[in-house]
Amino acid sequence: MFKWIAQSMNRVKSWRSSKRSISPREFQRLADELMQMASVAERVMPDNDVFNSRVKKIKKEMNKLSALAGKKEFGRLPPETRLELIKSLRQSRRQLMETMHLAAPPTDRLQ
Repeated sequence: MFKWIAQSMNRVKSWRSSKRSISPREFQRLADELMQMASVAERVMPDNDVFNSRVKKIKKEMNKLSALAGKKEFGRLPPETRLELIKSLRQSRRQLMETMHLAAPPTDRLQ
């Protein structure tokens, strides 16, 4: 009996955490985080025009996503679609971080 109750509680916890991870608020948080990272990346690599155009495109798309996530229609998307979109956003964040790590240091001196 107690085992069944514990399993039920674990299923409810899992369901709630998965629902929270694809909530519109989470999309807005990730979009804001990517916009901030894009702004930093833009300052880290100011001479690379191709990269800067990609960064501007990222910022524009994140603004759109943030606005879209605030609407009721976004909540009507199927959970599978939102889950795929969240995975894509997290992958974009990871790629942006890797690109920022490849930037040349601002000085040749060791500090």
